[in-house]
Amino acid sequence: MINKQEFLETYNYIDNEVLVEIIDIFLNEYESRIIKLHLDVKTGDHKALRYDAHAIKGVIANFYAKPAWEIAKTLEDTGARLIEDPAASDAHSLTEMVNTLDDHVHTMATQLKEIKEELNSPTA
Repeated sequence: MINKQEFLETYNYIDNEVLVEIIDIFLNEYESRIIKLHLDVKTGDHKALRYDAHAIKGVIANFYAKPAWEIAKTLEDTGARLIEDPAASDAHSLTEMVNTLDDHVHTMATQLKEIKEELNSPTA
């Protein structure tokens, strides 16, 4: 999921301690971001869906996780379309997309925990 090489190359100028902080922010926030997306779908708040999908898409981009980024982008685009045409909303399909994104970000979290351990090791 995460393109580890690209991620580490991009941030190779950043102190490992700062990079660990960036990872920790993701690890501390991703579950609440997914919960918010589920709430947006449940309440039919398409503006919030677009906004919240855009926000998590930006966070995911930091970690070079293209499949998760693409799902977040689709959710964002769908939210934007539904603002214009709310009758086209399909809560079941949106819920499935959020569930799929949830699976991807959980995988990212596992990978980021491993990367964090590597960064915290004495040889890093």
